[in-house]
Amino acid sequence: MIDDTERWQLPEPEVATMVRTRVEALHRAYAAVLDAVGVFAERNIAVGFGYRDTAAWLNVELRLSRREAKTIVAHAESATPAVNLLGGKRHAELDEAAAALGAGEISREHFDVIHRTFAECPGSETEENRASAQDTMVTAARQMRPEQLKRVSARILHYWQDKEPANPPEDRSRSNRVEYRYDKHGWLRFTGQLDPETAATFEGLLGPLARPRPNPDGSPDARTSPERHGDALAEIVALAARVEDLSIQGGERALMMITVTLDQVRDRLRNALLDVPGLRTPEDVRRLACEAAILPAMFAADGEPLHLGRTQRLASRAQRRALAHRDSGCAFPGCTRGPKWTIAHHIRHWSEGGATDLDNMVLLCHTHHKIVHDTEWEVRLGGGVAEFLPPARIDRARKPIRNLAHAAGPPKTYSGNNSPIVTARFTRTCSSAQAFARSGSPEAIAS
Repeated sequence: MIDDTERWQLPEPEVATMVRTRVEALHRAYAAVLDAVGVFAERNIAVGFGYRDTAAWLNVELRLSRREAKTIVAHAESATPAVNLLGGKRHAELDEAAAALGAGEISREHFDVIHRTFAECPGSETEENRASAQDTMVTAARQMRPEQLKRVSARILHYWQDKEPANPPEDRSRSNRVEYRYDKHGWLRFTGQLDPETAATFEGLLGPLARPRPNPDGSPDARTSPERHGDALAEIVALAARVEDLSIQGGERALMMITVTLDQVRDRLRNALLDVPGLRTPEDVRRLACEAAILPAMFAADGEPLHLGRTQRLASRAQRRALAHRDSGCAFPGCTRGPKWTIAHHIRHWSEGGATDLDNMVLLCHTHHKIVHDTEWEVRLGGGVAEFLPPARIDRARKPIRNLAHAAGPPKTYSGNNSPIVTARFTRTCSSAQAFARSGSPEAIAS
């Protein structure tokens, strides 16, 4: 760095050269980030840490916005070559643009324009045509500003579109319809249509929940419109599942019946619990069951029922009100979700002896409920206040963090400062068979 005295003594051409050199270094640094993220994503390290994907890990542990995280991952996937199981490599989709970025010749914005262009490239285009188009855009990027490069992009896209045959409109029936399927990762993909009256109701529910929400630090919501709508739909589904009129068991949520034989429990077979669509691990079952009524039934090999477990494990209305007053909504650091959109989560699993008491529960929204179950974040109550301990890779000291987003002033407490600290750690490697063994009861899949 240059001190205040020297910076005013440098000749103007030298200052200009310094700025140019450092901006080019900034471009090269972003190329290095893409290379590292590409390796991280290629090895699927985020899943090993308990996150859905690399973007989710960047969002939570590096505190990047969702849009920034998704953009970096998308750039990395197109800028870094893939390695197969035999050690062979295939060229990156945007190898020439990545090389120019790494040399400091083009900026991140230039690369983004090129990436967005090729995201719309028809699959029918030959490799030769794609390489020619990329060379044209990289050559232009070395001479143009990003907003000028967008004009080149528009011409290339227009050329591609003119070559594509028009698709005939689909014949849609006049009825409400939803078609869905699960992909190999357990995600639900669906299409469908609603009649005008139902569509108006649906849009009325979706609209308020899909509005952009500023982050706790005041920065704008970086989610795209489809992402906001998807999150809003997930919240509507979660809220509807907790409405008493939809239950069939005296005001409880969903009724989940998971059956295993005694031999399967003794042998600790994980697959016995994975017959529910979209679930891949016992921890997925535990998370889904966190606010469902669990009726564990154990059977001998001949089908004789051996045990039926207790079901009084959900927070009462009075407890929900107390939790709403104490936590003000989702207690995870930075989350602004209100109490209505949260789940009363047991800090110490109910199946492992955890009580349905206020000093063993915390409110979590759908997203952070999954993070607490699937990653190395820990939650505890100290003095009646929810605290979260980040993974050691984020903070080696693992200093506790509290949510300061709901309201100004000191956190609320409900039982003074002498409440015991209750802490629990959740990892994806804990099998349900191990949970059975620890608890000595068949309710071990419950949260």
